[in-house]
Amino acid sequence: MFFRGQIIGKYKILATIGSGGFGTVYLADDTWIDKKVALKVPHKQGVDFGELLREPRLLASLNHPNIVAILTAEK
Repeated sequence: MFFRGQIIGKYKILATIGSGGFGTVYLADDTWIDKKVALKVPHKQGVDFGELLREPRLLASLNHPNIVAILTAEK
């Protein structure tokens, strides 16, 4: 769990948006490009990285106004 104001790499946590079975989503500021982003952090550590990439890869392949755009996926 991260807290408001905490810095995670290039992201500054602004608020918690929500949490579900897979992970927690935070509103964050990407300090490199000065843009607000949704940062999804999985609950489980040690999960195969390839397995974690399945969702962002699928979402990145879609183009629809009601589906959030994927900017990046990082370890």
